[in-house]
Order: sequence, then C-alpha cells, then structure tokens
Amino acid sequence: ANLMVLGVVAELDFMKDTLDKLGMKADFIHVGKYKSAPERMTRTEASDSNREMIESIVQDRYDDLVTGLAVGRKVSTEQVAGWIDKGMFDAPGAIAAGLVDTTMYFADLMDTRFADEEITYLSDYILAPRGKSNSNHTIGVVYATGVIMPGTSRFDNFQGKIAGSETIVEELQAVGEDENIDIVILRVDSPGGSALASDLIWDAIGKVQLEKPVIVSMSGMAASGGYYIACRGDSIFADPGTLTGSIGVYAGKMDRSAMYGKVGVNREFITRGNNALLFSDEGGFTDAQRLLFSKQMGDFYERFLAKVAQGRGLTRDQVHAVAQGRVWTGNQGLEHGLVDEIGGFHRAVTSAKWMLGLQASDKIAVSTFGEDLSLLERMLIKSLREGGGFAKIAQDLGGFGLAGSISGQNSGYGSGLPVPLLLDTLREDGTLAAVALMDGRPVAMMPFWIRVR
Repeated sequence: ANLMVLGVVAELDFMKDTLDKLGMKADFIHVGKYKSAPERMTRTEASDSNREMIESIVQDRYDDLVTGLAVGRKVSTEQVAGWIDKGMFDAPGAIAAGLVDTTMYFADLMDTRFADEEITYLSDYILAPRGKSNSNHTIGVVYATGVIMPGTSRFDNFQGKIAGSETIVEELQAVGEDENIDIVILRVDSPGGSALASDLIWDAIGKVQLEKPVIVSMSGMAASGGYYIACRGDSIFADPGTLTGSIGVYAGKMDRSAMYGKVGVNREFITRGNNALLFSDEGGFTDAQRLLFSKQMGDFYERFLAKVAQGRGLTRDQVHAVAQGRVWTGNQGLEHGLVDEIGGFHRAVTSAKWMLGLQASDKIAVSTFGEDLSLLERMLIKSLREGGGFAKIAQDLGGFGLAGSISGQNSGYGSGLPVPLLLDTLREDGTLAAVALMDGRPVAMMPFWIRVR
C-alpha cells in the first residue's frame, strides 16, 4: 500500500470567461465583503477578501493536520512537517518514517486483533431489531443534512441531499411534543440554502426550547443558513475543522439573452408591470431593481445579525465584526464566539447528560427523529454489502413480489424495483454540489465546498 500525507490545497474555479463564451452573464447582489459565492460566476480571479478568507482556512486546516499527526504519532510538529513535504510513502517507508506501526492484510488483522471476540458485520447489524434502553432519560436527535430548501427532505440527483424545512420543522415539533424526550440534539451538516427555509427552522427550534433545551452538534459544515439555524442552540459544539459562520446573504440570476441570440432563438415578451421580468433570464437587473434587492439583502443581513446576537449573547456590532459572509473553521469559530466548545456528537451527548444531572458514564437512550430504514431499504443495503449487485438484489426481493427488470435496459418506474427508492439508497451518501438558487430568492449559502480525499 501507499500512504500519502500531501498537505492541504484549495482550488478556486472561476467561470466568467466560460459564461461569456456561452453568451451568459451572472448578475448578483450580495451583503458582506466575504460573501464570495457569486464570484465564481462574476469574476476571473479571487477578490482580495475571498483570498484572505481561503488562506486563513487552509492555514487552520494545515495546522490541525500537523497537530493531529504530532499528537497521534507522539512526534514533533517539525517531523510531521517533514512527512508532509515528502508526501508519499510506500509501506516499508511509512514504517521507517514512523507513520505506521506494521503492515498486515485485513483478514490477518481481524484474526489477530479479534481472535477471541464475536464479530457482527454491518449488514447484520442494520437488520438486527432495535433494543430498548434501561435509562430513565432520552435524548431526541434531529438531523439537518444537506442544502436547506423549502419542502420535504430528500435526495436530488443534481443538488445532492436536501434538508427540507417542512420535514425538519415537523420533526422538531414531534420531538418537542414527545413527553419521553428530555433534551434535543440538532445535528447540522449543511452549507446553508434558502433564507426563508432557514428562518422557518429557526422558529421551530425556538418553540422546542419552550419545553426543553436544544444542543447543536455541527458536523462537517454548518455555515450560512446552516449557522442561521444553529445559532439558536442553548449550546453549540463543532469539530476543529467544521466550516461555519458565513453570516451573509446574496441573490441573483443569470442573463442568457446573448446565448439565445447565438443559437437563433428570438424571444418576445408581453408584460404588464415594471417588474414582470424581474426573475427572467432576459437581461440583468435594472437600476431600480438592483436598489430594491440591495435594500432587501441589507434588511435580511441585519435580521441575521440580530438572531445570531440573540442566540450567542453578543451585540450586533460584535457579530458584524465576524460576519460579512466570512467562513470560519470550528477552531476559529470558538475563538470568535460562534461556538461554545470543540467536540463531536459524543461530546454533545455528554453535555446533554450533564444538563440532566447525569455523569458522562451513565447510560442514556437516544431516539432519532426521522424516517427509519424500511425493510426493503435494509435488504438493499444487505445485498450490496454482500457484493451481489443488482442481480443479487433482484433475487433477494423475489420473495416479496418486488423483483422485476432493474437492468440498465429497463429501469422504468412502471415495473420492477422503484427507481427513486433505489437511487436514494444507492446514492444517499453522495456529495453532489448544490445548484445555486439563481431566480432572485435570497440565499444564505456557503461560498464553497471542501472535500477531504
């Protein structure tokens, strides 16, 4: 095997020239000098403020990498920096450098490390019936995963995971009304999205807090609209590398009039009202429309600042100083008062125990609010874990009268395995970039994605 510790890199892509060639022009209004999401479509290079923000994040992630390796391998940070600068090691070289302890095939590892222990494989674990806890206390967990949008939570083939405000609000209502739930953990993994949808979730969190505390646990990101819903938590936990903040807003649309001309499409509009074409892709915003949008964006930004100030116990100016659309890591968010403590989901559970007067070692029940895996979905997962592929799935489903033609030649909705269910199951962990909302609606979205690979 090869072991690679290559460091941290940020790649910024700018498509203004591409859009020019296609006859398209992006027209955006944003609030906050760091709210740089539209830059990829409106500029050919990063603005100074955007570059400053990205450099700060890359440096923090690099420092985290160096510190983590140094602590984990019990070596100096200088030695870790040398490993990273070398970058690539084969197995003997990794042992010699001190990056790993030994080499072993996986089967041998299992026989050696767990020789006298019974192993439960994941597929069997998923199918196993859920046990009951003997604890007198229960934590309710609600997930906000993906781009925040109005409607139901779902998986979109183009936008990836969607955190639907309708679904999340219903789950928050359920957890708030459940007398068996003592405390709530809201697990957020979202780059933001619709300003309206974020506000609906924010309001629902407040209603839960009338009955019981809400602890926020941030996963990989809780930025922009993701932070909008997180800031109301009674306490907020983030991982060191969580991307958070991005307190700001933008709105815009794409002018495709030149593109239609290039392909020979002539469009004619019959309108009534000065703003009938406000969201049309026939031209950019007029000066009057730009003023209108700028005021609305400014008003939303002030509401955003006020809600963060309320949730974090800060003044408006204190929030504004760390806002303006700037993205921070979890470490930086702690320093600037956006989060309370560094720690993952288990740390949030421990905090919930303390709030209930329990010790960290005490048992507590955890109830997840949301749709459980159906029997059909569990069987799909089991078939895939066993490596059977589509044919094995079809065979396993035959006894339920659900098997049909699910090959690439015939996968229609009318027969065989329901395609939406199959896609949801097979691609639930996908991380397709969210499509920007470019119809003029206010958007509270993080300006970039980071994937560790």
